[in-house]
Amino acid sequence: LLKAVFLMGITLLPMEGLGANPATLEVWVQVVPQVTLDAALTVSATTVSVGQSFTAWMTTTNTGAGAGNNLTATVWKASGTSAAIVLSGPNPPLAPVLNPAGTQIFDWSLAGTTSGTLTLSGSVSTDSGVASNKPSVAITVQTPASLSAALKAYASAICTGQNFVVTLTVTNTGQATA
Repeated sequence: LLKAVFLMGITLLPMEGLGANPATLEVWVQVVPQVTLDAALTVSATTVSVGQSFTAWMTTTNTGAGAGNNLTATVWKASGTSAAIVLSGPNPPLAPVLNPAGTQIFDWSLAGTTSGTLTLSGSVSTDSGVASNKPSVAITVQTPASLSAALKAYASAICTGQNFVVTLTVTNTGQATA
């Protein structure tokens, strides 16, 4: 795809034989190749515990014929019953140039703050284009494992050298496996 940029390059040239005022008009048109951005969002884990950090990556590819300047990326919670906070990122905060067929990866460190599900979405843009897609990924945030133990002996009195039975019961009341 090509995008036409009209410049204000106008020249008036006098035409012979038509008197003092008649003139021809020249207009220049500069054709600039278009930037076309495609973005994908992935995460290090689709199931995390409350407080556990995870990484999100936004991979952006310029499928257009022109270079994009000042590429930036953002992520946000699009929907869900859970929440997450951004611990750091995006890294890098800005990519100065994304050439045709070039790829740039941005990353964030996030952490789930409440249990439930959330959809993380993102977008990328340059000075001359915005990604046509808004990628997203679903994440489940669960309560961490919470273990308790109970010990029960089945003999009220024992003698030295005598065998007896002991049962240890471990219970997880959290959502995460232990």
